[in-house]
Amino acid sequence: MNTRLHEQIVALNRIDSTDTTYRITTRTGIEDLTASVNHFGILHAPILQPRGAQWIVVAGFRRIDACRAIGLIDVAAKLLPSEATERQRIELAIADNSLQRPLT
Repeated sequence: MNTRLHEQIVALNRIDSTDTTYRITTRTGIEDLTASVNHFGILHAPILQPRGAQWIVVAGFRRIDACRAIGLIDVAAKLLPSEATERQRIELAIADNSLQRPLT
């Protein structure tokens, strides 16, 4: 199966952030990320999976939250094909979050 992602602008109101199946990290504050998104925009697009007329987050929960916090109405996202397997979604979620760490 080809897991090639394509990028598209997605309305934030079509993204269901309540489905946390693929959340790898714990919920942490988004203040620093919100400031960064407000200043630079999204540098690394969140990954979404289609579910009916909505999208679920595979990776990028905090980025989506930061976009909402600053009042954006849409976001550039990387979209998985609908036929992506559960294993592929999990692998992408892990890969996307594997290098997340504070820079000190």
